[in-house]
Amino acid sequence: MQADKLSMKLTSLILFLSSCFAFSNEIRVVDVRRNITLSDTDKIYKDYYINAGTEAGMKSGQTLTAQRKINIRDASGATNIGEILVPVGELKIIAVYERVTVARLIKLLDREALPMLEQTGIMAGDLVQLKK
Repeated sequence: MQADKLSMKLTSLILFLSSCFAFSNEIRVVDVRRNITLSDTDKIYKDYYINAGTEAGMKSGQTLTAQRKINIRDASGATNIGEILVPVGELKIIAVYERVTVARLIKLLDREALPMLEQTGIMAGDLVQLKK
């Protein structure tokens, strides 16, 4: 009886830890910063900080596609149907460091042929990948 409980706890711990490591290996936007303009004519910049750098093959000038992982549930919220990746926009890399990449928005993708998003724009947590 005790061995079964211990086995179940170890299995749960292994599943939890494997999901943590799988999540941490994804390349994603980890921070979004913008400049503070002092006049209406100042240009607004928005920088997207990404958790990968030269060690992941990122290079200045490359284009990235940002995607949002959306969890789909039934109307009651009780049943998880699955996850989908919805393209959000395109970014251009402006600076690359060992473990961090900084990119700027090229464009947001038109929603007419793509699923809608509750929060428009690229945000922290969105996944990124090199555009093919």
